[in-house]
Amino acid sequence: MVKKVFFLILFLSLDLLHCQSSIYQRLIEETVTEEYCTEVIKNIVALLKEGYIYLDFYKSPIKPKADESYSIDPIDLVGELEAIPTKDRKFYEFVRDIRIIIRKTGDEHLIFYPENSPGGLNLGLCVFSLPFQFDVFDELDNAGNLKETYLIIREKDAEFEETPENDNYNNNEEENENDNKKENEEENGKENEKEKEGSSSEYAKYYNKKIKSINGEDPFVYINTLYKDYKITHNPQSHYVISLRLSNEINLMRYPFLKEELSNIKIVFEDDEELTVDYSMPSDDDLTRQNSQIII
Repeated sequence: MVKKVFFLILFLSLDLLHCQSSIYQRLIEETVTEEYCTEVIKNIVALLKEGYIYLDFYKSPIKPKADESYSIDPIDLVGELEAIPTKDRKFYEFVRDIRIIIRKTGDEHLIFYPENSPGGLNLGLCVFSLPFQFDVFDELDNAGNLKETYLIIREKDAEFEETPENDNYNNNEEENENDNKKENEEENGKENEKEKEGSSSEYAKYYNKKIKSINGEDPFVYINTLYKDYKITHNPQSHYVISLRLSNEINLMRYPFLKEELSNIKIVFEDDEELTVDYSMPSDDDLTRQNSQIII
């Protein structure tokens, strides 16, 4: 019997296991029948036609005159969903095709998630994460004016230091009208150095260094296009801000990336030092239980 598809969002606090790498392997290998795929798409289309009032709007969206950057591309949701191949499909690839089409709306309230997927696998528990966090740093000159904004990496979940320790930070010894500010900068630099020394992470030496490129692209361009297949919002500035926040941990239920897309991330720093890293899931030896907020 084919399971139903729900667009109802429920937030539950449950004691559940993190997704393991072996579970991801099962996800991408699990196959589904043509009957399953056909029934899922039929149910989605029926729900959209019955309760989603924006179907006609997205076919011919109106561009706001007040904001030229705000853009909504035309999309025939029903037509594109019904065109998804249903024969010889892998479960994860099938779900990915549906999610990409639905995300074209940029509607965060429109969520596809199959109830009781084949093998009982729960996409909501599968999260790709980096061993550090991307963050933005605003470098100021001695007068307190913005000198430059750039991307850095920092310790995961660590408190952000206002002054990164790197060779580009302006630390000349000329007299400054604001002596207190200078003292604060020096103190912050010392605290930052202590943070590096105290960190056991193999990535600590890269913390707070200016990033020159990621995968050969400008770092801000990389972050902004990471979710290019999953339209988060129609406003470019909001899309970037949310993309930066989501770049550190990626939930496969909402954004079903392929592991290949999140492997061999090459970061080049301003001093030309390079770091290549993969997004990863908790290993089989790192089973931890925690309160998880999931959507079903």
